[in-house]
Amino acid sequence: MTKGKLSWRDALPIHPAAELLTLMSEQELQELGDDIQKNRLHEGVAVFEGQLLDGRNRLDAMEMAGATLVTANGKPDWENIPHRNAAGRDPISYVLSKNFLRRHLSTEQKQELIAKLLILAPDKSNRQIAAIVKVDHKTVASVRAKEQSSGEIPQLRETIGRDGRRRRDGRGSTANLKGALQLDVAQGDVVVANHGTSVYGELTEAWRRASCKEREQFLGFTGPAYVRDVESVP
Repeated sequence: MTKGKLSWRDALPIHPAAELLTLMSEQELQELGDDIQKNRLHEGVAVFEGQLLDGRNRLDAMEMAGATLVTANGKPDWENIPHRNAAGRDPISYVLSKNFLRRHLSTEQKQELIAKLLILAPDKSNRQIAAIVKVDHKTVASVRAKEQSSGEIPQLRETIGRDGRRRRDGRGSTANLKGALQLDVAQGDVVVANHGTSVYGELTEAWRRASCKEREQFLGFTGPAYVRDVESVP
């Protein structure tokens, strides 16, 4: 790039989800740029709401090979940049499906990816991230706990599930009730996981000790779901 010549990075903002990808080395970019010059760019870049979602390495390689990707008025030269509009797609899922999920990732790589996703979208539920990365939700919970303890991500009171609904995490004043119930939250339903008689005794005591405000908070946590036999607890 000659002095004073604008880079595509000056003209096109990068979507945060694109940062999930690693950048190529200078040598790899040079090789990719040479290949694009000889065989053209077969896979266009993706744009989401005016930001580059996928294709940083391809644009860097084209620019390194001498391509001009910015117009005289400082705008991306879309006539010379094969591209597609990813409007209406979930940006994180799009990036992962295009770049990560086609590869075989080691356990360590999956954990690194989960950590990046939690930093990028900490309000996504463990089950939602687990569905994206194709792992068990307990694996996500373990990584989340580690990231929270190190201060990399905040400890949220709510997360967003795969159905798009926000749910409270049940910590704080309602924790005893949640623990007594041994809740398993999935797909918007709250069910009693342990049907032994002891759980009902624990629930009864927890419910009786709770204040009106704590009961309201707990019922708000369960939302439209049901908890068997709770209605009979005074």
